[in-house]
Amino acid sequence: IMNEKKQLLLLQKSSEKALEILIRKYTAYVSTVVYNQLGNYANRTIVEELVSDVFLAMWENRNKFITDSVKGWLGVTARNKAKNYIRSQKIVFEELSEDAIVCSKDNVFDKLEQKEQNAVISAALSRMKPKDQELLIRYYFYNQTVKQISEETNTNIGTVKSILSRARQKLKAILDEGGYFK
Repeated sequence: IMNEKKQLLLLQKSSEKALEILIRKYTAYVSTVVYNQLGNYANRTIVEELVSDVFLAMWENRNKFITDSVKGWLGVTARNKAKNYIRSQKIVFEELSEDAIVCSKDNVFDKLEQKEQNAVISAALSRMKPKDQELLIRYYFYNQTVKQISEETNTNIGTVKSILSRARQKLKAILDEGGYFK
């Protein structure tokens, strides 16, 4: 596994292989940043397009890198690309007549239920060890594979699997305590 400084040096020398490695390593992270920034504007096509734009920007600016943190640069660039996209989508809100249906009641209740579930899970996660939190978030929210988690956290694959297994059990116990699985 190449370290970031070596990858940056190779990237600055126009190594497409270094770019491929960085894309493979950080696509899930960049996708998550873009998705979270887009909020209601998020859909798969837009996220994929913006992620591609981020890595294209990395390639085009490879000779201007003055940072040692590839992940930091990618996160900031992804956030900015997403915000620029939102700004470009100037939505004009027109006054609605009284008989216009803005959204269905079911949709409102679904959103409220989702918010409540997120709050419950967030509270449960906050009661866990930081390492357990990190691995659960990487696996379930960032959709990283066990192998990716292992590589990015410098942790043995078997250890990642056992931490995830124990963390799931702890999370279930915390949620059981709150009456969410009864």
